[in-house]
Amino acid sequence: MSRRRGATDLAGVDPRPSVAVAIPTLDEAATIGDLVSRCLRHVAAVYVVDGGSRDETVALAQAAGARVIHCRSRGLGRAIRQAIDSDLAEILVILDGDGSHHPEDIPDLLAPLLLGEADLVIADRVAGGSEELDGDWGHVPRAGGTWLLQALMNWRLGTRLNDIQNGFRAIRNPVARDLDLREDGFCICQEMAVRCLLRGYRVVNVPSYETRRRHGRSRLHLWAVWPRFVWTMARWLLARPGGARR
Repeated sequence: MSRRRGATDLAGVDPRPSVAVAIPTLDEAATIGDLVSRCLRHVAAVYVVDGGSRDETVALAQAAGARVIHCRSRGLGRAIRQAIDSDLAEILVILDGDGSHHPEDIPDLLAPLLLGEADLVIADRVAGGSEELDGDWGHVPRAGGTWLLQALMNWRLGTRLNDIQNGFRAIRNPVARDLDLREDGFCICQEMAVRCLLRGYRVVNVPSYETRRRHGRSRLHLWAVWPRFVWTMARWLLARPGGARR
């Protein structure tokens, strides 16, 4: 059952932990100002983790109210790991800088964490819909690979999750630090989910609609990265589940 965007009522949740948004960026000047402004309607702090943008991304992010963390090197995984290691808040919300994720869904991602029902919440494109994983011929290999890896994980770990690869997510920062994440690129998203499950943490999906990036082209080159996705998933699924260190 899908949720109406922004419908979650958290008024009765007390005390509320600190929450921050982290947005990995690289040359996202066309979208970053609007994205930061919309995030600040739902959280008190937004951090842009920049991988060396050559356009006006950093200046526009700061003008919109974000604090900028200069990433030591490029790569989505490196940016997310640096945000986690910086210990920005008790709960960290992560979303893409290209405008494909909707900040209006942040309350829905936070709800299971604030209510004590989850440790990692991932936006669900199966229930919410996605323009990046629709029936277009160009998206078929990516969508098929995504659902195959998802099905393998559900079978191996006895879960019923719809989406573990979407970059739009919220996680308890102590949990994230406990995972010992190692991936430097896009595989960090599935790594985070699988390592959470292997350590006994609670992972849930909430519906969220994903649009196409609002400018430019995706930096995920499927034919270059798919062997890494398959290899890392196979390695993690062969690992022995272990209890979470709480």
